Amino acid sequence: MNVKIFDAVDREQIPSILKKAGCCVAATEELPIYGYGLSINKLSEYLYSGKPVVFACGDENMVKDAGHFSVPYNDVLSIKKTVEMISTFSEEELERLGINGKELIRRDYDYSSIVAKYLAMM
Repeated sequence: MNVKIFDAVDREQIPSILKKAGCCVAATEELPIYGYGLSINKLSEYLYSGKPVVFACGDENMVKDAGHFSVPYNDVLSIKKTVEMISTFSEEELERLGINGKELIRRDYDYSSIVAKYLAMM
């Protein structure tokens, strides 16, 4: 298993990087502000890419909602074990994760879905 950690990349490079990835990992510090919601663009992109996603953040988040993997922030061993577990998944399991991620983004985070929810609150 190879792991590659990137510094910031240009937005145009993201699709080609995600296409080559076997798994996507993101991490954010657990801050009280996230109790009101967590919106990190890369999570949407990772989930929509169809790749398994590991998110190191203890708060409830979209990654859990899609059936992907959330581990405690700064718990390197949990991240490692989760990535190793994903590497043993069958093609069918990986495909199901990909479908779940895309469906969640389309259903709950697409702009038309967000607008509809907002208008329903008014």
